[in-house]
Amino acid sequence: MADVITHPTVITPAAMPRHRHPDAQQILLDAIRATGGQWTTGRAKAHFAKAYPTHLYRSTIRRLLRKLHAAGHLDQHDAKGRRYYTLRAVCTCDQPGADPYACEAEPEDCTGYFSELNPHGPPRAADLRSAEVSRTCPVCTWRTSVWHVDDGSAEAELHEHVARLHGGSYEKASTA
Repeated sequence: MADVITHPTVITPAAMPRHRHPDAQQILLDAIRATGGQWTTGRAKAHFAKAYPTHLYRSTIRRLLRKLHAAGHLDQHDAKGRRYYTLRAVCTCDQPGADPYACEAEPEDCTGYFSELNPHGPPRAADLRSAEVSRTCPVCTWRTSVWHVDDGSAEAELHEHVARLHGGSYEKASTA
């Protein structure tokens, strides 16, 4: 029988299947959302050591952080030779009942209205509704003070007045 010479199969890097970590990016994003704060490659590596079944290289973690930043989930910060990422705050000012002063989004990303930033502009209708709220007593036409805002404090003052002067009754006294 003739000698058969076999040649080893050569696999080029382009032909090699790349081992991907499909759920690693979601695991990292979930951890950042759950804990917040500054996320460096080292912090993410320590998290993956506990929460991920296989080892991830620092370069892979850097790539995951860059992808999350490019997708708009994270803000990148470079300070004194140190790069870290924070969760990008989303503006919630358009949601019903949201307080624009409690918004954590960056000023350029916030859609909230702040009348003090534009002193020459007209106030919003919501600002007009909530300013100088006053209530009138149905019994004696007494009015509450006008320093209230639309938070229920004018109703509380009216209730105290009625309880104190009218015995807690909102009904008009009969003239008979």
